[in-house]
Amino acid sequence: MHKTVSSRRPLHKHTEPPERGLFETVNGRYRPLQELGCGAVFLVHLADDLRTGNTVAIKRLRGDMLANKNAHYAMETEARALSLARHPGVPVLYSSSPIGPDPYLAEEFKDGLPFALNYVQDARTAVLLSISACGILSALHGAGIVHRDLKPGNLVLGCDRRSVSLIDYGFSIVPGMQDFAMRVDVPVGTPMFMAPEQTYPKVRVDFRADIYALGMVLYQFLSGWYPYTMDPDKDEGEEYFRAHRSEPAVPLHVRKPAIPRRLSYAVARALEKEPRRRYQDADEFADALSESLGFC
Repeated sequence: MHKTVSSRRPLHKHTEPPERGLFETVNGRYRPLQELGCGAVFLVHLADDLRTGNTVAIKRLRGDMLANKNAHYAMETEARALSLARHPGVPVLYSSSPIGPDPYLAEEFKDGLPFALNYVQDARTAVLLSISACGILSALHGAGIVHRDLKPGNLVLGCDRRSVSLIDYGFSIVPGMQDFAMRVDVPVGTPMFMAPEQTYPKVRVDFRADIYALGMVLYQFLSGWYPYTMDPDKDEGEEYFRAHRSEPAVPLHVRKPAIPRRLSYAVARALEKEPRRRYQDADEFADALSESLGFC
């Protein structure tokens, strides 16, 4: 269940990356305090902004990714996406140096908990959080951005437990930038949450892939199950791809009879295999979820 970034074709030329200490001050301004996370490409630290006194999130490439040209391009993509997106649930980009041997991004620190069963314990709250996520998607899609990696780990709960933020834009589709997934032979995203069309190499996807991913997040939260039957003896990634492409999703109300039918049908439409059969925008999905609240 890992993101895929191909290094088959370099996208930029960079000089040899320097040696670096993980807790050295970045750009003479940002002093890392503690590691927040380490993904397939990025390393994220909580840091002090010595100029303003604020706390920020510093995102840099992992040491083993410093020579990977596609990883550098992912950082440029995130910088561009954050500069275009305008929504309270999207981190503010304070400063950046996305091009160079050791690039960085200084972003707003979205303090909160992940969208997980440990922290959200009822269906109504899950639906409200999903409606909040739809608002972010509506803003992103209106700016021409497809997130392409929506999953629980990238959804951060607000203090009110009724709103979320969406982080991690390195694999987004962004206006004015080439989609590097079109240049390589591997799909980009997290297999468990990828829309069927996203599982094929060199297939262009649009905002409806994000709607599918949010449907997957909500289905798993509400039911405690994956919507598809998986063969544990087969390659996990390929099994996810096969399931997304051809396996019918078990209806939510069948998995868990306590789920209202209206909510079950709303999620089922988000999980349609054909993009044209899903909600055609995030606001439409939000409306369907809002209508189901009266039954939760």
